[in-house]
Order: sequence, then structure tokens, then C-alpha cells
Amino acid sequence: MDRALAKEPQGTTKPAAISRRVKPILFILFFCSGFCSLLYQVVWVRMAFAHFGVITPVLSVVLSVFMLGLGLGSWLGGKWARWSSSRLKISPAYFYGGRVRD
Repeated sequence: MDRALAKEPQGTTKPAAISRRVKPILFILFFCSGFCSLLYQVVWVRMAFAHFGVITPVLSVVLSVFMLGLGLGSWLGGKWARWSSSRLKISPAYFYGGRVRD
């Protein structure tokens, strides 16, 4: 890999590593979050089918909006996580789990 690409911006530090005890908790949180988002998408598709009928444009709109939300959420969430973790010097994974340590 090119050394210029591997360098971090000046003035930033790497967050502390995640402990072994926290990793399974994070896995469960990621799994539950993904499951809930897919369940939510299925509910929206079923509601749209009940209202408009089973047609391809309805499914296309629901899937497109779902993917747009995933993309925007990951982009904005990544920017916010990088900013807040560099400012507070903790791992962004703690923000995801709702855990902030002193």
C-alpha cells in the first residue's frame, strides 16, 4: 500500500482498542440492529403492497429509500464518529453501543 494513503491526518490519534469483553456485545448489537432494519423494511413493503397493490414500482421505491437511508446514515454517521472519537479520544464503537467511558 502506498505510504501516502496509509498516513493519518495530522493532529489525530487512534482510539483505544476494544476489549475482548466488549466485542461479543458489539456483535450482538450489530446483529440486532441489522435484523431490526430488515424487519422494518419488510413491514414497509407489506404496508405499501396493502395500500397500492403488488406492483414493481412500489417495491423499487421502498428498496431505493431503504438503501438511500443506509448510505446516508453510514456516511454521516462515519463523519460524526470520526469527529467525536478524535475529540473525546474513545472508540466510535462505544457510541454505537451507547456506552461512553471517562
